[in-house]
Amino acid sequence: KPGIKQSGFPDWYLNPPKYEGKFVGIGDALSPDISLGRQAAIERGRLEIARAVETQLKSTFKNFQQQSGSGLEAQTLQFLESVSKSVTNITMKGCVPDKIEYDDKTGRMFALMVYDLNEVRTAAIIIVISKTALE
Repeated sequence: KPGIKQSGFPDWYLNPPKYEGKFVGIGDALSPDISLGRQAAIERGRLEIARAVETQLKSTFKNFQQQSGSGLEAQTLQFLESVSKSVTNITMKGCVPDKIEYDDKTGRMFALMVYDLNEVRTAAIIIVISKTALE
């Protein structure tokens, strides 16, 4: 069987591939219903990516805030955290499965999800522009 080893999971499960310019997330689910297991594995992979995106955005925005000086820091920080959360909540539509494998011995579904960094940048710009326009 391609992919599933005797250990019960694909090679890429413990050592996910690294793709330049993309976030990678791994999800898995154990379910007697293949469709539900697939959906849960995909969502868990997306969640892993969403956490990574949010962490990276917060880091980027805090760095930006430090470079922009002091003044109204509390408002700037609040604005940037709001943008970060909005990006991770809204933009996961570009996050797609790269590989999905099913182990019929255990009933476990595995999903390798990828998300292009350009999608994150575009979403962040759109949200910053829309939030700025509302102020």
